[in-house]
Amino acid sequence: MEVSKLNGAVRLSQDYNRQTLFDVIRKIEEQVNTLSEGGQAAYYGARTSAPTVGDYKRGDWVKNSAPSSAGYFGWVCTVSGTPGTWKGFGVIA
Repeated sequence: MEVSKLNGAVRLSQDYNRQTLFDVIRKIEEQVNTLSEGGQAAYYGARTSAPTVGDYKRGDWVKNSAPSSAGYFGWVCTVSGTPGTWKGFGVIA
């Protein structure tokens, strides 16, 4: 499949599989819907502490990149905001 762009419009060559393209679009649509309904975290990553700057949505989470005994596995945003409200989860024994 060859993709080109002309005046902002994406054009596909004639040799692409339409069903595959429709399947990809359907999967993207499902993910966007799940994200907008709060069923999927919009952001995740690894840090040494909960975020203190930036915009985050409820359900976003970060993994602790420097775990230690009695520390947390990660942090989850419980209230959307800048930076939102973050709570630790997964206390390490």
